[in-house]
Amino acid sequence: MTQVSPDTMIRDQAAYSFRRSPEAIRALRWFKDSPQEFEKICQEFDEIIKNMNFILKGDESINQNNFGAVARLKEGMVNRLPSLVELAELVGKDKNINVLEQVMKTFTEVGAGLGEGGKWSWAREELPRVMASGLLIEAYGNYLAQGHGSEAVKRDFVLGFEETGWAFARNSGIMQDVKPWMLEEADGFSPNVRKEL
Repeated sequence: MTQVSPDTMIRDQAAYSFRRSPEAIRALRWFKDSPQEFEKICQEFDEIIKNMNFILKGDESINQNNFGAVARLKEGMVNRLPSLVELAELVGKDKNINVLEQVMKTFTEVGAGLGEGGKWSWAREELPRVMASGLLIEAYGNYLAQGHGSEAVKRDFVLGFEETGWAFARNSGIMQDVKPWMLEEADGFSPNVRKEL
């Protein structure tokens, strides 16, 4: 099977699942017209995942003042976090049909929630790039929650991703995209992140 890049896989799966949402179609059009920008978002995402895995794999206890959500995520998980590149590789292998099913289920749930009053309707008001960043982080958390059977894993992933991004890549595009949401949810973050926001 041909190797698919993560940004292409995400764009293709999202196009299918989000086809009924005008706002998502607008964002998908942006993905198609700005492939380098979306590829950059995916690369920044994977860099933050790499930093999270570094924190998660350590034997020492995780600093709760900076990475409390990452510490909770470690308690609720068994495996390391796959990068988007690794997910694309897994989806591209016939024997990993369960990964593809999880990815598709995630996109289907997100697509269904984009409508008026849906749990993903917040994304409808955002600029396409910001919508892409937010949906990527939230959908990945949703994917993890499905794999671990726990909604808490989703929330801890999103907060942990943002805490890690804040510590290691706060000036990156993806972190600038989500910073307004971080300010709204400041109470959910570890003490040092709250202070710095």
